Amino acid sequence: MNYGDCKSSSRIAESFIYHYVMDLSISQWI
Repeated sequence: MNYGDCKSSSRIAESFIYHYVMDLSISQWI
């Protein structure tokens, strides 16, 4: 396992969680 691969995968997970939370907050405001 390369450190760069682990870092990039964690970044993808962060962006996915960020968009998921943003969608939840937007749906709550509506």
